[in-house]
Amino acid sequence: MNRTVFHACALLPIFLIAGCDSERLKQFSDLAAAGTAYAAAEAALSDQLSSTYIQADSVLLARQKDIKTQAPASALEAAIKQANTDVETYLVTLSKVDQQTKILGMYFTQMSLLADTKNSDGIVKSADGLLEQLGSIDKSLESTAIGGKVVGDSVKEFAPLVVEHFQVKALDANLQKNADEIDRALALQQAAISVMTTALTQSLSTINSYTEDEKVVGPFKSPGPLPKTWVQDRETLIRTQLDLAKSQAANDSVTKLRTAFRDVVSNKGAKVNFSDLLNTISQMAGYVSDLKTTVNPAAK
Repeated sequence: MNRTVFHACALLPIFLIAGCDSERLKQFSDLAAAGTAYAAAEAALSDQLSSTYIQADSVLLARQKDIKTQAPASALEAAIKQANTDVETYLVTLSKVDQQTKILGMYFTQMSLLADTKNSDGIVKSADGLLEQLGSIDKSLESTAIGGKVVGDSVKEFAPLVVEHFQVKALDANLQKNADEIDRALALQQAAISVMTTALTQSLSTINSYTEDEKVVGPFKSPGPLPKTWVQDRETLIRTQLDLAKSQAANDSVTKLRTAFRDVVSNKGAKVNFSDLLNTISQMAGYVSDLKTTVNPAAK
């Protein structure tokens, strides 16, 4: 065989391996970007859930007050103070999810840097610190109840990950050590988002019921002119009812993110559709944006 041809043939597998690993590192960078985008969308969702929950609770309190018109002032004062305490407890609970999501987003950012640098000592130290925080928060989040449902009860378990070797030594070592912990954190995110969207749907239904009875149907069937806000209130009601069906984007976002993480880490030949993942996360962010413009004015 010609020596030049022999050398070319000998080098071909090396080029193929290098090319495959380069593509895999690119996928990991795309995964990190998706993780960061998801973290931002979840924070917005949690913030909107807080506002919507407070509005729904206020609606229920207002209706209870209408029923208890003869109740003494001391009883009404005790009721509103207890309700305020309950809401504060609920918001503290949501903050645990936010903390976990924020740390996950930061971890994905560090891993993206780790895949693209040789100066890894500082990044590894930072990532290890984030994982230590994550482990502590995960234990607390697992036993947390949102809307009467314990987050840990909704976790979807999968088999432990077997990490396929990454050429970047520091990245490979970190994933070999921590992949299962990150997968567990994403599983808790799946469970938390499922519980959160259920709670959000319940709150939206409460607000819609109030808006329909008191601001749309009630005034329309009563004698006399309609309130000046009636047209806007009716639009808000209809749009919010449509928004109820869009919450699935949040569940799909974290499910696809977890699946992408497991695929990229455990399968060198994985072909992850990151465009679809980012599009789903974008839909989640759009859902929250829609709620901000339709639900928030409903309480005014």
